[in-house]
Amino acid sequence: MADVPEPLAASARVVVVGGGLAATALVGSLREGGFAGPVTVVEQGGPPHDRPPLTKSYLAGELAPEGLLLRPPQWWGEHDVDLRTASRVGTVARQPDGTFLVEVGADALTADRVVLATGGEPLLPPVPGVEHALTLRDRADADRLRDRLQRDHRLVVVGAGLVGSEVAATATRLGCRVTVVDPVVPLVDVLGTELAVWLHLLHREHGVSLVAERAGLIEPGRVHVPGAVLEADTVLVATGMRPVLPVTAVADAGAGSAALELGLDGTVTVDRYGRTSVPGLLAVGDCSSRGSGGRSAGHWESARLDGESVAAGLLGRTPPERGPSWFWTDRYGHHVEALGTLAAAEHVVTRGTLGQPPFSLFGLAGGTVVAAAGVDDPRAVKVARRLAVSGRPVAAEALADPGQDLRRLLR
Repeated sequence: MADVPEPLAASARVVVVGGGLAATALVGSLREGGFAGPVTVVEQGGPPHDRPPLTKSYLAGELAPEGLLLRPPQWWGEHDVDLRTASRVGTVARQPDGTFLVEVGADALTADRVVLATGGEPLLPPVPGVEHALTLRDRADADRLRDRLQRDHRLVVVGAGLVGSEVAATATRLGCRVTVVDPVVPLVDVLGTELAVWLHLLHREHGVSLVAERAGLIEPGRVHVPGAVLEADTVLVATGMRPVLPVTAVADAGAGSAALELGLDGTVTVDRYGRTSVPGLLAVGDCSSRGSGGRSAGHWESARLDGESVAAGLLGRTPPERGPSWFWTDRYGHHVEALGTLAAAEHVVTRGTLGQPPFSLFGLAGGTVVAAAGVDDPRAVKVARRLAVSGRPVAAEALADPGQDLRRLLR
């Protein structure tokens, strides 16, 4: 599946199932690339909106709902995109001529290409009583949680990953009494042990109680952990995500059905152009993976680049090569960016003093930058990204020298 696809015909019909960032980037790139054929986006929720602010500015009441929109409401009509919100896809069937029939409510849409962009949903741990907890994935979830976060509200967050930690930081700023329950320090593989521990302990510095245990039982008003019962007005479970797939097989006219190849975590296996094992059916974003092992990165930029890559394939073009995955997180007034996986580096160079922002870390392998992380130091990570993509050798001493203008390393 490595060959560049043939470009879509000008009259080809594209149906995108899902309306998140990957879908929005895909549709926008198609139109920017000159594709003028019919495009339909089927989204089971409301207008496509951004997710990172849900745990931060939106949860804090600092961002209005319209500020979450990925595109202004008029954009879809102006770009001749049929956006169908509050709609669900039923079956997807392939017809003898190779086109698809996509069931959307009482309608059957004909498509030359179908793109699954349905993202993921919260992965609930096997904890008795987990149904009493809230989760956070979309605006409706954030609204439910935001209505509760008043001063002295007791919030117990189960899971200290990005979502759980950002919610804990926002709730603390709103005056809530917050407890975070997680048996491990998150992000060690990505950030390295020292930085991951420093970031995790920021919770304690800002008055959050850290419980290094697993939740054993969730009851209304209580979370049971080994040796203790935690009182809670609200429990939020933030322990990961699982893919959402409206279909795992496509009915094939006269030939039974064609099953999608899935990864170990239930994602659809795709190539760099988003092509699945079923010709004409593509997948993009958090419901997909490039290989049988599962998603390589479930972050904002990864979804955007996925959408742009699939659009390139539909236009008959080769997408640019990607560098290491990149993400950011904001908490307690600090901005953290991470590139690649520091734990996989042969050598880690510290610029500044770890624990005293601003500072940054660079992971080297074979004399080139393969990973980086920065706290309140986005310029350093920006340079690291360019170095990683170029593969240019760099001296560790130059990276470590705070007096060195890192941009000179790009010349």
